Amino acid sequence: MHRCIVGGLVAACVVASPAHAEGMLPGPWGLGAFGTLGLAHGSSPDVHVRRDLSQPGTGTNDATSAAVDSRVGVQVNYAPADNVEFVAQALSRYRYDASWRPELTWAFGRYRTDAGVDLRLGRLGFDVFLLADSANVGYSYLAVRPQPNYYGGVTLNYFDGADASFNRPLADGVVRLKVYGGVARGKLPTDNDGNALELEGSPLAGLALSYLDETWQLRLGYTHVHSKHELPYPGLFEALRGLNMPEGDQLAARLALEGARLDYWSLAATYSAGRVSVSGAVSYLDSSAESLHSYYASFVEAGYRFGRITPYAGASLSRSTSLDITTGLPPDPALAPIDAAARALLTSGLTNCRSMMLGARWDFAAGMDLKLQIERIRGDYALVPWFEPGKSGQPFTMTVGSVALDFVF
Repeated sequence: MHRCIVGGLVAACVVASPAHAEGMLPGPWGLGAFGTLGLAHGSSPDVHVRRDLSQPGTGTNDATSAAVDSRVGVQVNYAPADNVEFVAQALSRYRYDASWRPELTWAFGRYRTDAGVDLRLGRLGFDVFLLADSANVGYSYLAVRPQPNYYGGVTLNYFDGADASFNRPLADGVVRLKVYGGVARGKLPTDNDGNALELEGSPLAGLALSYLDETWQLRLGYTHVHSKHELPYPGLFEALRGLNMPEGDQLAARLALEGARLDYWSLAATYSAGRVSVSGAVSYLDSSAESLHSYYASFVEAGYRFGRITPYAGASLSRSTSLDITTGLPPDPALAPIDAAARALLTSGLTNCRSMMLGARWDFAAGMDLKLQIERIRGDYALVPWFEPGKSGQPFTMTVGSVALDFVF
């Protein structure tokens, strides 16, 4: 019996789970679908609501946007043997270039050894989420979206590479150690002019140590990324290095993302028993580039189920380790344009933001839910909200109302 419980927990953790409807296709094939139809409305005239760093602006207080949370995906599984599986997942969502062009988010083969070690090779999801393999399956988590102040700053959604998971029983649960490595994929929008930061090919490696039982999930994670690409502003860097003064070279070095080191630490826990579920996490990004300054973030979220309805509440914060935007350039009027551009870049990489939310989830049918949520966000700097030009660094308060319909088949 103990082995059965342990095996089930491991399977829930390592199998591609968000949308796998066995029986829709014959034999070893599986086909699934998932998605969210969402609307979000922000109250600020200066700040756009965003879900994460991969989205451009979605509209200010004059707009109710379906782009923030809406998405649809399909997944195909093929398991020719008990210990072999191939998984492909495609997703359409609002992307960095303001398009909904589908992208291949998962494409991997998995092999499980007789010793219970899972090996995967191909395109893999970035494993930082509790209770889900992906942030794109809204049905798998409690709120309308993973807390943007915490998860929204994670720059990676997937990567090309390999991972290995080692699972061992401990007490009434399972300890799992996952190690992974590969190269990043994707782009991030950086301004209203259509510029984007390349993530393609940046090498990464990490590990995650987890404990799972029927009540608790605990997870400690670490990821190292070596940025391969520079920010899409070659004119600014050329101008700084062309000043022929130490201050210009020093500022260019502070801002440079090419060759920068990013180390991401996270500690997360979730408790679920009966009607109660509670989740919380803390993280720290150590960055060697001041254009994406080091910061810490945390969140807590709790729900209590009454039949099919679960009211929930949550809070989050994120803060850069320093809010200094001093460029170090001499106070020369001739340098004012360069100084202003450098300050804008420093400002865009800072965060000092807090949020609180209330919501309710209604599981009205099998594989479907409807969520209503209101969130209050305050701060002056923030990574995820998208600021109108010249507004970042100014105090803001925004109320975001959201409704979302999630489904998995």
